[in-house]
Amino acid sequence: RCLSDWSSDVCSSDLKEAQFYLVRRPEGFLALSHWCTHMNGELKWRPEHWSFYCPFHKATYTRTGESISHMKGLPPLRLHPVEIGDDGHVLVNSNELIIRKDWKPEQAVPCAGAACAAPAQ
Repeated sequence: RCLSDWSSDVCSSDLKEAQFYLVRRPEGFLALSHWCTHMNGELKWRPEHWSFYCPFHKATYTRTGESISHMKGLPPLRLHPVEIGDDGHVLVNSNELIIRKDWKPEQAVPCAGAACAAPAQ
């Protein structure tokens, strides 16, 4: 749903049970888990800082899910698989998690169709 009204490159899922952030990057889409990889606290998107923040221990993550926190060595945020339909709808499998060691551009799913529209200004 959030794709119809992008006001930034990050959109929180509007389904409470899904709990992911959909991030649109030049490389494509990432569905980042809402949960911190340090203590599993629920992350908050801070648009003024372009980062995700965990209030438990002040862990901070970029829009690719990489830790930029004062705590060194935190793994990046977990991903959910993303598919883009022929009609441009972005589908996120919130029942599956992908654990990764670092950010690689090929982790993003390239946009297609209506999903490639520029964000609203």
